Amino acid sequence: MACGLPVIVTDRCGPAGDIVRHGENGFIFGFGDVDALAAHLDTLAADPALRAQMSAWSREIISGWDYRAGVEGVTQALHAIEARR
Repeated sequence: MACGLPVIVTDRCGPAGDIVRHGENGFIFGFGDVDALAAHLDTLAADPALRAQMSAWSREIISGWDYRAGVEGVTQALHAIEARR
Protein backbone atom coordinates (compact mmCIF):
# COMPACT_ATOMS: atom_id res chain seq x y z
CA MET A 1 0.00 0.00 0.00
CA ALA A 2 2.85 2.38 0.79
CA CYS A 3 4.07 1.79 -2.77
CA GLY A 4 0.67 2.79 -4.09
CA LEU A 5 -0.54 -0.62 -5.25
CA PRO A 6 -3.83 -2.49 -5.05
CA VAL A 7 -3.91 -5.24 -2.42
CA ILE A 8 -5.29 -8.77 -2.60
CA VAL A 9 -5.58 -10.64 0.70
CA THR A 10 -7.51 -13.55 2.15
CA ASP A 11 -10.31 -13.11 4.63
CA ARG A 12 -7.94 -14.53 7.25
CA CYS A 13 -5.48 -11.67 6.87
CA GLY A 14 -5.53 -9.09 9.66
CA PRO A 15 -5.90 -6.01 7.46
CA ALA A 16 -8.91 -7.48 5.59
CA GLY A 17 -11.76 -5.03 6.00
CA ASP A 18 -9.60 -2.65 7.99
CA ILE A 19 -6.98 -1.06 5.75
CA VAL A 20 -7.71 -3.43 2.86
CA ARG A 21 -11.20 -2.57 1.67
CA HIS A 22 -12.78 -4.88 -0.87
CA GLY A 23 -13.48 -3.12 -4.13
CA GLU A 24 -11.90 0.14 -2.97
CA ASN A 25 -8.16 -0.42 -2.70
CA GLY A 26 -8.05 -4.11 -3.42
CA PHE A 27 -9.84 -7.40 -3.03
CA ILE A 28 -10.50 -9.80 -0.19
CA PHE A 29 -11.13 -13.43 -1.07
CA GLY A 30 -11.99 -16.53 0.91
CA PHE A 31 -9.02 -18.47 2.19
CA GLY A 32 -8.19 -21.29 -0.23
CA ASP A 33 -10.44 -19.97 -3.01
CA VAL A 34 -7.88 -19.99 -5.81
CA ASP A 35 -10.56 -19.27 -8.41
CA ALA A 36 -11.45 -16.02 -6.64
CA LEU A 37 -7.78 -15.11 -6.38
CA ALA A 38 -7.31 -15.74 -10.10
CA ALA A 39 -10.41 -13.69 -10.92
CA HIS A 40 -9.17 -10.74 -8.86
CA LEU A 41 -5.75 -10.89 -10.51
CA ASP A 42 -7.39 -11.05 -13.94
CA THR A 43 -9.61 -8.08 -13.08
CA LEU A 44 -6.62 -5.95 -12.08
CA ALA A 45 -4.55 -7.05 -15.06
CA ALA A 46 -7.34 -6.16 -17.49
CA ASP A 47 -8.34 -2.78 -16.07
CA PRO A 48 -5.63 -0.09 -15.87
CA ALA A 49 -8.12 2.53 -14.67
CA LEU A 50 -9.21 0.31 -11.77
CA ARG A 51 -5.58 -0.38 -10.86
CA ALA A 52 -4.86 3.34 -10.83
CA GLN A 53 -7.93 4.11 -8.71
CA MET A 54 -7.14 1.34 -6.22
CA SER A 55 -3.48 2.34 -6.14
CA ALA A 56 -4.36 5.92 -5.24
CA TRP A 57 -6.79 4.79 -2.56
CA SER A 58 -4.19 2.39 -1.07
CA ARG A 59 -1.71 5.22 -0.74
CA GLU A 60 -4.38 7.45 0.81
CA ILE A 61 -5.46 4.84 3.36
CA ILE A 62 -1.93 3.94 4.42
CA SER A 63 -0.86 7.59 4.72
CA GLY A 64 -2.75 7.78 8.01
CA TRP A 65 -1.30 4.54 9.36
CA ASP A 66 1.74 4.24 11.58
CA TYR A 67 3.09 1.66 13.99
CA ARG A 68 1.27 3.28 16.87
CA ALA A 69 -2.04 2.75 15.04
CA GLY A 70 -1.05 -0.85 14.32
CA VAL A 71 -0.23 -1.52 17.97
CA GLU A 72 -3.49 0.09 19.03
CA GLY A 73 -5.41 -2.13 16.61
CA VAL A 74 -3.76 -5.27 17.99
CA THR A 75 -4.45 -4.10 21.55
CA GLN A 76 -8.12 -3.54 20.76
CA ALA A 77 -8.37 -6.98 19.14
CA LEU A 78 -6.83 -8.62 22.19
CA HIS A 79 -9.21 -6.79 24.53
CA ALA A 80 -12.16 -7.89 22.37
CA ILE A 81 -11.01 -11.51 22.54
CA GLU A 82 -10.57 -11.32 26.30
CA ALA A 83 -14.01 -9.75 26.71
CA ARG A 84 -15.59 -12.77 24.98
CA ARG A 85 -14.23 -15.14 27.62
